[in-house]
Amino acid sequence: MADDDWHIRGPTATYHAARMINASWVGPANEPNELFPVQVEGARRFGLERVSAFALRLPNGHWSLLILNKDPTNSIDLRIEFRSEKGTTSAEGPLEITQFSNAQYQWEPKGAHGTAKVNRGPETRTAPGLPIQLPPYSINIIRLGAQAGH
Repeated sequence: MADDDWHIRGPTATYHAARMINASWVGPANEPNELFPVQVEGARRFGLERVSAFALRLPNGHWSLLILNKDPTNSIDLRIEFRSEKGTTSAEGPLEITQFSNAQYQWEPKGAHGTAKVNRGPETRTAPGLPIQLPPYSINIIRLGAQAGH
């Protein structure tokens, strides 16, 4: 957000989301991150995909998941499983969770004078394990240790 003279008045939701993805989801830019397919069971409701997910294996062997809850009104309890030829493994904690939702950012529309009435940016915390609650309309990044999925 900037004024008429291009002085920055405050970061927008787009800024927070882009910074979150680049600083929290992906690993170092000069090292390879491996992208893996993700299947989200129970993501469809009323014919719409409520959840999208993307998985990266970082250069250090840890997993980083980007999960979007696109449901405007409902939270979703998330459980994570890794499936391979060897079988299924449930993700275990501790987990680092970064979330960006209505709790961190709310826009007050006032035409050309709109402003953010809440503008705290993404929140990061450690959780002991699963499930994780994904707030409505949220961007979520979950980092798991190297032991997950092996």
